[in-house]
Amino acid sequence: MLSLADTTLMVITEGRTRMTDARLAGDALRSFASGPSGVVVLRG
Repeated sequence: MLSLADTTLMVITEGRTRMTDARLAGDALRSFASGPSGVVVLRG
């Protein structure tokens, strides 16, 4: 589905999202250069 998206947004929660999971998801977002992507970090 990522290849069909115009924009992607990843939401992570500080202290709850494992760094390895965030990195893997970021790699997946970068592999589909279909447009802008962003990350939102929720504190707490």
